[in-house]
Amino acid sequence: MVSKRGRTQSVQVKNNKAKALKTSSKKTAPPAKQYSSGESESDDNDEYFDEDDEEDLMQNAYTSNGVEDEEEDDDSDAQELIEMDESLDMFHSNLFKLEIEELLKEIKVEDKKSKQMHDILNKFKSMIDNLKDQTPVSISQAKKEFSKSTITIPYPSPEPSTDANYQLAFLKPTNITVIGGFPLGLTPYQLSQDSKPSLYVDLSIQLPSELFQAKDFVNYRYFYKKAYYLACLAKQLSNAKSDLKFDLSYEFLHQSDLSPILLIKFNVKSSVRFYIRLFPTINHDTFKLARFSPSKHNIRLYSQEEQETGPATPYYNTSLARDTLLVPHATFLHQFTSSSPDFATAVQLGKIWLQQRSIGKGGLIGKGFNGFVFSMILAHLLRPSSAGGVLSRGFSSFQLFRGTVDYLAQLDISKDPIVIGRSQDQVNFSLESFTSVFPVVILDPTGTINLVPHLSLNDWKLIQSEFKHTSNLLSDKKVDHFSNIFLTDLAKNPLSRFDHVVKLKDLTLPQERISPSEAIEFISSSFLLQTKLVPELLKQGLTDLLNPQNSTRLTDRGPSPQETELAEEFRNLWGDKAELRRFQDGAIVESVVWKADHMKERREIVPNMIKYLAKRHFKATHHSIVYWGNQLTKFIDLNQKSHRGKREHKLSTKGFQPFVDQMDGLIKVMKKLTTVPLDIVSSTGLSTAYKNTSVFYPTSSNLSELAQMPETCRFVHGHDVNFELELSSDWPDDLVAIQRLKSAFYINIASELNEMGGSYNCKVIHQHINRNLPEISVSSYLAVWTSTGYLFRCYIYHPKELELLQTGVKDSKMSRLELEQFDKALKLYKSRFVYQPFLSARIHSLCLKHTSLSTLIRIAKRWISSHYLSEYINDEIVELLCSYIFVHQGSLSDPHSATTAFYRFLHLISQFDFKSNPLIIDFDQDMSIKFRQDSEEKFNSKYIQGTHQHPGICIITKIDEEGTCYLTQPIPKPIIFRLKKLAQAGLNCLKSISDQIETKNCDKLVETIFTTSTEGYDFILELNIEHLTRYFESYNLDPELVEASVIKSDQIEPIDPHSTGFDPVAMYLTALKNTYKDQVLFFNDPYGGNKIAGLFNPHYFSHPVSLKVNLGFNFSVHESNSSQVNGNREAVLGEIVRMGEGLIKQVHNVSN
Repeated sequence: MVSKRGRTQSVQVKNNKAKALKTSSKKTAPPAKQYSSGESESDDNDEYFDEDDEEDLMQNAYTSNGVEDEEEDDDSDAQELIEMDESLDMFHSNLFKLEIEELLKEIKVEDKKSKQMHDILNKFKSMIDNLKDQTPVSISQAKKEFSKSTITIPYPSPEPSTDANYQLAFLKPTNITVIGGFPLGLTPYQLSQDSKPSLYVDLSIQLPSELFQAKDFVNYRYFYKKAYYLACLAKQLSNAKSDLKFDLSYEFLHQSDLSPILLIKFNVKSSVRFYIRLFPTINHDTFKLARFSPSKHNIRLYSQEEQETGPATPYYNTSLARDTLLVPHATFLHQFTSSSPDFATAVQLGKIWLQQRSIGKGGLIGKGFNGFVFSMILAHLLRPSSAGGVLSRGFSSFQLFRGTVDYLAQLDISKDPIVIGRSQDQVNFSLESFTSVFPVVILDPTGTINLVPHLSLNDWKLIQSEFKHTSNLLSDKKVDHFSNIFLTDLAKNPLSRFDHVVKLKDLTLPQERISPSEAIEFISSSFLLQTKLVPELLKQGLTDLLNPQNSTRLTDRGPSPQETELAEEFRNLWGDKAELRRFQDGAIVESVVWKADHMKERREIVPNMIKYLAKRHFKATHHSIVYWGNQLTKFIDLNQKSHRGKREHKLSTKGFQPFVDQMDGLIKVMKKLTTVPLDIVSSTGLSTAYKNTSVFYPTSSNLSELAQMPETCRFVHGHDVNFELELSSDWPDDLVAIQRLKSAFYINIASELNEMGGSYNCKVIHQHINRNLPEISVSSYLAVWTSTGYLFRCYIYHPKELELLQTGVKDSKMSRLELEQFDKALKLYKSRFVYQPFLSARIHSLCLKHTSLSTLIRIAKRWISSHYLSEYINDEIVELLCSYIFVHQGSLSDPHSATTAFYRFLHLISQFDFKSNPLIIDFDQDMSIKFRQDSEEKFNSKYIQGTHQHPGICIITKIDEEGTCYLTQPIPKPIIFRLKKLAQAGLNCLKSISDQIETKNCDKLVETIFTTSTEGYDFILELNIEHLTRYFESYNLDPELVEASVIKSDQIEPIDPHSTGFDPVAMYLTALKNTYKDQVLFFNDPYGGNKIAGLFNPHYFSHPVSLKVNLGFNFSVHESNSSQVNGNREAVLGEIVRMGEGLIKQVHNVSN
């Protein structure tokens, strides 16, 4: 059955089937020769090229692949060294060169498959030879002929009138020519989602000139006759007797009804799918070439056919002219496969690159910019410099590919169109005649058609951004980006690449925005007109709001009312949303204002603008618009059902800035204090709020407000700050004395701050007792509660401590206990004053540079915690993983939305092999290649070849060659396994979201990403919500337990500001982990979670162990062997419940 394919009537970004690059040994087929139907062939009339021609063309094919006989070099070793030196300059590393060479070997079609394709072509040629001419019929007769057939006639719209005074006919094709990349060795395999390779061969079927009359180029008559010809061809082929089994269908070039082709899929037993695409063509002299000038008027539906004046029809004319040039274009490319040895393989690299990015040929972007256009541009660059060439024919395939990429990355095509050839007829085919109607122009070798007529300037900018990114990757000498450039499949999902995805359907075209030329041109394809008008309208309306720095802007300024035409255009664009306003700078201009009282509402500005414009200009309804872009951000907003949530709703329009202002204000006040003999010279914020990475915006509530809230809303996060005092020789050389001197400073600072009229409430906190810290360690800090409701924890940094601690751990005279204390104190010091400040400064800077990074980290932390993994994947690890996406160039450029970044975050987790490789992050771009190599070697020697305990996730920075400084403990293998599985499930969910056609379905799927299952745990402890001070942070909370009702004044109890950080769940979990260590694993969501899940370690509880003193867990004697014991699950669970008495509401013993 033949059906129309390749069209859709909605403007949307599609999730095309993945075309992941798989490789196998392949070899190119020789080029084929043109032949005429019915003419005498060579002796072997089964072949579609002569034997002599085959020998010549085979030689050309092998030459083009660089396989030439050379005399053996006497000094082969010296030559090899020279080549290695050249490869280092060209490829940056020998590995990259080897990868390119291996890829080029792998993408060639094998001789066996090439011969199989040749056999199919020969049999198919015999079928063409046996086609029968058909007598001419009228339009009505043709309609009747196919009315009962499964084959349809692919007429363009509007379909021909049944009373037309011309007839349709079918005659055997005049010529059949193998065109496209296959005969020239330019075609690699194409892969579908099931990874089975496909091989396509393009055939030009030349329609006899006798079928056409002189005026058939007007009013679609040529296209009607071509459509009927294809239908007859399909019908005869489907009825032909042959041992070839195949399916037939139509495809449409550039999704245009004017350009149908016949796709033939052969059903043969093979590991490869074989296809032939039949392109109907006509001889160049069938019509006068001048008729196809982009300035000519050839659709005369509303005037006399003889009237040649009217709106130009450049797209129509190009579609017709293209049918005369397919064979000349193939001939043009053939000269380069013969003269440039590596031209063919360079084109193959380009096709793989395009395929992996879903550019052209039904891809997400770039209508019409395909492998053929890439090969034409490459050929153009290989021409003499006088003709625009910039590449040498002696270049290798990689040099040719890179040269083309660099050229296109830098090209300003709107000012400098690509002119491969110029027509001698400059009256009809001047460059200006093309640039005046097409936004992007790439003139073909004849200078008579634009190779990319349907490519918009927006599409070109997207394609060029990919070229620029690849050019940057190729310039990076530190990292091997081969996989990112050629192997990574970027075509799987639009959510990985685009910040906003909008699907529109059932649109009504706005007649006022359609020019007379467009009204005629696109009458045959409203879809093409929609894809042209919708982006133009959105670009006009959104201006620079897609820039993340401007995406939450409330006001868009328009023109002054004195600019009459522009002001009228602005009002027509925005309708009743437009209003004349006076601004603070005195300007009176047209404007659009969007109301937003909360950051959540600010994030809705862009989608609301898109929806408004679509409804106003395209009569879109609520059900015909599906938007995806910011749905994940709802998980980092406090639930407004709680009092804290309502307060955050009011304050969050300013984001993290109020907190930063408060911290800066405190530091300024402390610098002016007089009770401390040394001045504060610097300060560093360490908290997630300072880094802009806390899951929720830091809200402020004074003590009286907190006192009126239920216990479930009283938790306040503390914010750590380091500050350094000026250097002094009076500091003692004893570590204990240094800690006590710090405490004295804290006491003096607290005393002076407490006297500032209630602005601050300070207290010195000593930790060495309740945290079992040695006195030589950082064991105290100054807690400062501000009147605005922020709690800061201030630590004094003194560099001399590090020197004393490092000396102590190397002192052989110390006892084991003392060495342990020094080691513990050194780790704590480095964490507090070395590692944390390093990370904090860089994350803070990155978040200011990339606004979406902040939101990504917050969403990622929420996702990690929602699946009970934050006990093992701490905040620092999440921040490092997220920053890697922005610091290191991968296959894609930096994401500009948190949703896109989150997709890549999940992809990184699911695909990166943490077991075999460290993740190296070069924040400052100053990490040497030697440092990278040494770090990788240490990783391999310790964890791959050695016996050290694997950290689970090893992240190397320039201050941590070991890659473990941000881990509080090694991450167990089951946690990594679960993390990867969850990430893959999240990816699958996001992929399915891009296919949804209703917004409500998207919202439901999003919920599943952040919903965890309690299956697989041994027990679940359900907690008493009334005692959870962080319950207000829960996404799914009970409003009755966080209600905003005010407690009566006579019932209010005063609150100690330094107890606002009390978190009973965290303290309970700490006690459990200290008690059971690795014997029981505990899982919890710290952000308001009301459950604790547990897993018994099978090493202790499923397998018997030898009985010995101080086993450290409750056990029972093994039934058959009294010298062995098993962990007693029931007894241990009972101990756990007793430790949480009052906090635990119910126990679910899942393992039973």
